[in-house]
Amino acid sequence: RAAGENYIFIDKHKEIYCFETTASKEVFMHPNQPFVHTNHYTTDLVTEESYRSESSINRFNTATKLASTISSVNDLKKILNQPPVFRDDNESSTIATAIVDLNKKIFHYRLRNYSGEINL
Repeated sequence: RAAGENYIFIDKHKEIYCFETTASKEVFMHPNQPFVHTNHYTTDLVTEESYRSESSINRFNTATKLASTISSVNDLKKILNQPPVFRDDNESSTIATAIVDLNKKIFHYRLRNYSGEINL
């Protein structure tokens, strides 16, 4: 069976749905916005984690706290590009960040040192 994953869906009404899974369990949620997710479970599946990264929790807490101060996509990009939200060290670097601008229908991404936009 597959390992744990997180799937995020956005419908045409701008509603966000999050589906977290382990190899044998799953939890479906309709999170509040703005929605932040990092590399750990945020639902009852937390009890299933064999390893819980302090870095992931710190990034999640920082991003969640700062999310309420965001008034534009550029504000969000600034937050995502600074430590501890975006880590760029040899030990534990962030692989990617993603922003979905639901109003303008643009997907913004950063993959380590490469970034771009995709019109949806």
